[in-house]
Amino acid sequence: MKEPLHILMLEDNDMDAEIIQRLLRKTRPDAMFKVVMTKEDYLYALTNFKPALILSDSSLPQFSVTEALRILKEHSLEIPFIMVTGSASPTFAANILLAGAADCILKDSLTRLPAAIDAVLLGKGL
Repeated sequence: MKEPLHILMLEDNDMDAEIIQRLLRKTRPDAMFKVVMTKEDYLYALTNFKPALILSDSSLPQFSVTEALRILKEHSLEIPFIMVTGSASPTFAANILLAGAADCILKDSLTRLPAAIDAVLLGKGL
């Protein structure tokens, strides 16, 4: 039997997190989600939840997508990372991609998310 897909979500809006989870459960019923919004919880989840994928909002009250990507690099973790945001300027999105994110999905285009996840995971052999 296939192991569940562990998806770590950096999200501060409970409704957005629920919408994303419901969408993904349609194509990934095996997915297990962990939602965090602080740096401390993120670091703990990286070690203990062992995500296969990270979905991150662009800004949280005390934590940012840029910092989350930096932490992955510092720890030499090769976990696919997709920014899922309500809005982002083209320059900001490009900088996030240059910093190591696999993709950037706008929340008003969430229907793209399952295909983006499949592409990222296929590239990692998952």
